[in-house]
Amino acid sequence: MQRHATFMRLLSITEAFCADRLLTEVEGLVEPGRDVVVSKVWADAAVGATGNWVDQQRRYKDWLDVKIDWKPIDQVAEGRNAIAHGLGSLTRRQLRSDVKTRAALKAAGIELVGDRLNLTETTLVRIAAICRETVLRVDAAVDGRPRGLAGVTAPIAP
Repeated sequence: MQRHATFMRLLSITEAFCADRLLTEVEGLVEPGRDVVVSKVWADAAVGATGNWVDQQRRYKDWLDVKIDWKPIDQVAEGRNAIAHGLGSLTRRQLRSDVKTRAALKAAGIELVGDRLNLTETTLVRIAAICRETVLRVDAAVDGRPRGLAGVTAPIAP
């Protein structure tokens, strides 16, 4: 149970960082406080952009033209889903794409015993490293991108 909780916490921290980094960056460009309508549109867009990993990844690309390799964290998310929705066992949904799910978990270093996750301390260290790498990649990609929204060039300051 403690290892499951640790796993969930690591991924939650990573997801929260990525969501906050996205929203903080875009909010500075959109400036929702300048207009009531913009504020309302932004509030809805911000919630929709951070509903899940797929939404976040799409918005990083569409809004900021940030493209990184999300595959490692997506693989870790398969383990999170098994813990959150299957109490540590593969869910019915995961079993529907059994080969793909097992391959993703294996690539993330997550062992299975039957359909149940076998989380070791070594596994958690690997998960922590993947989460850390994701945070660093997102941060560097956002810092290194051209300013402005994707496809929109920010004016050059005098």
